[in-house]
Order: sequence, then C-alpha cells, then structure tokens
Amino acid sequence: IEYFCQQQRNRVLTKLQHLSDYKCENYLVQSLCCMLDSQRQEHIKLALEVVAELEADLTWQSGDIYYCLACIASRARKFKRALQYAKKAVALGKKVEDMLSDPDFGKLLANSKAAAKLRALA
Repeated sequence: IEYFCQQQRNRVLTKLQHLSDYKCENYLVQSLCCMLDSQRQEHIKLALEVVAELEADLTWQSGDIYYCLACIASRARKFKRALQYAKKAVALGKKVEDMLSDPDFGKLLANSKAAAKLRALA
C-alpha cells in the first residue's frame, strides 16, 4: 500500500503509464483491492483520495476496476458513487449477483434504497 501511494503522487507519470501500458489498470485494481483487504478505514479514505485524483486523468477500461471502486465507495458509505461505479461494472460484464453476496457491499445493502437500486441493475 505504501509503495502504491508513493507511486501515485506523480499523477503525470501515472497518466502516462496508464496510456501506454494496459497492465497499469490491473496494477491499480490490485493496489486498491489491497487497501480494501487491509480492513483499515484510513486505507479506504486513502483509496478514495487516490481515485479522486486519478479519475480526472484516467479512463477505466475494465469492469474489474469499476467493481473495486464500487466496493471502496460502498465501504465509505458513498452509496450514490458506489451505484455509479456498480452500473459501469455491470455494463462491462460484472454480475450484480456477485455484488449482492460481496461483504464489501454490506453497508450499501443495509441501506434499503441503495440496495433496491443495486438490485435494479440486474
């Protein structure tokens, strides 16, 4: 996580890597998943900050990154944002059923309105 955070401080370099290397997105997904897996709230907050900084410069291509972003937003109780990411993940082939059984979506699913919107994506 620390290595990832150090690398993301140079947004210009990250943008160039993303544009020139298809594996960059996989690296971002893995790093963000590590932040989720740590179960530490400060890592969720940090993940949101990194994504906010990179989102303006990067175009995501896979459902994996959107799924991961939806997990992070859900953990942070940013349900509107989580649903936006989930919708994009579904459009790129991810299954709503997987989200409904993923503990990362637990906080979102505990909110009846957000849960209904997530189920409606199926």
